[in-house]
Amino acid sequence: MTAFLTGLGGKIAERWLSLLPALLYGAAVLCAAWLPYENGLDKGLLADHAKDYLKTYNGRPYAVAVLVVLVLLAVAGLGVLARFVAILVGRACLGPWPLAPLTTRLTERRRRRVPNGLERYRPACPTAAADRVRLIDERLDAEYGLRAALLWPRLWLLLSPDVRAPIQSSAQAYTAATALAGWGLLYLVLGPFWWPSLLIGAAVYATAAVRLRSAIDVFAELVESAVDTHQPALAAAFSLTLANGSITPAQGADVTDRLNKGA
Repeated sequence: MTAFLTGLGGKIAERWLSLLPALLYGAAVLCAAWLPYENGLDKGLLADHAKDYLKTYNGRPYAVAVLVVLVLLAVAGLGVLARFVAILVGRACLGPWPLAPLTTRLTERRRRRVPNGLERYRPACPTAAADRVRLIDERLDAEYGLRAALLWPRLWLLLSPDVRAPIQSSAQAYTAATALAGWGLLYLVLGPFWWPSLLIGAAVYATAAVRLRSAIDVFAELVESAVDTHQPALAAAFSLTLANGSITPAQGADVTDRLNKGA
C-alpha cells in the first residue's frame, strides 16, 4: 500500500508539473491584460488588480467553483495550443516546407556557407536539423547501399532494449525541445502586449534551439551507430554473407530493392 500511495503521489506531482508551463503562461496573459505596457513589472498594480478581482467572489462559493473550472479549462486549452505550436516547430525544423521559393532561398544561403565537400553531403535543406536527418540516409547509402527510411523499422525490431533506450531518450529530448520552443513562440506573440514576455520568449526559444540541435545530433549519431554495430544481425535477417564484416554497397542495394518491394 505504501508503494502504491508513493507511486500515486508521484504521478499526481508529475501531472501538476506538466501543467506548470500553462499556468505560468496564463499568469503572463493576466499581466498583459492588467498592466500598462510601460509598467510591465509593477507588482503593486498587479496585486491591486488581483485583489479587486477576487473581491467579487467573496461569499460566492459557487462562483469560486465556476472560476476554478474555467481556470482549469483555460490551462488545458493553453496546453493544447502549445502542443499544436510544438508540432509546427517540429515540422519547420524537419520539413518539407510549403513555401518553395523560401525553401530554395534558405537552402542556397546554407550551401554558400559550405562551398566545398562532396555534393551529396553539402546542405540540401533549409534547416540544419533537416540536413542532419537527411545525412543519415546519405551516409548509410554511401557506406552500405542502405536506405535509412526503409531499413530502420526492420532494424528497430532487432535491437535490444538496452540499445533502444538511448535512441528513445534522444527522441524524447527532441520532442521536449519542440514543446519548449512552442512556449517560447507563444511568449513572443504576447510581447507586444507585455514587454517582459519578449525577454522570456527570446530566452526560452534560444534554449530550445540549442536543445533541438543537440537532440537531433545525438539521435542521428545513435541511428548510424546502431546500423554500424549491427551488421551481423542485419546480414542474418536478410540472408547475406559478410565478406569483410560489413554489408557491401551492392548487397545493400539489393536489400533496399527487396524492402521497397520493387516499387
